[in-house]
Amino acid sequence: MQLAEPRLDEVRWVDLPSNRDERGVLTSIESEQDAPFPIKRIFYMHHVVSDRGGHAHMDTDQVVVALAGEFEMALSDGKASATYRMDDPTRGLYVYVVKKRSRRPSIV
Repeated sequence: MQLAEPRLDEVRWVDLPSNRDERGVLTSIESEQDAPFPIKRIFYMHHVVSDRGGHAHMDTDQVVVALAGEFEMALSDGKASATYRMDDPTRGLYVYVVKKRSRRPSIV
């Protein structure tokens, strides 16, 4: 099976439903509604003291959210590059990956 390729032209901002009142803000993310795919796993980083990342999840669609603080997310699909400033916990960045079908292996 061939690995997927990230599609920078499909990356987009997703506004997350948030309710604000005098107590604060409550934001929720529902699978296949706010995240345009089934959510299988959630992970988050905290107490970061140096750069993280530097690798791609080649078979995973993601919605990336800065829960606290801010950071920049640099993405490339091999043809184009873009940097996104992540600083709003009511907005996520949808990083789309095209799933490729299996192909017949070549014989050398």
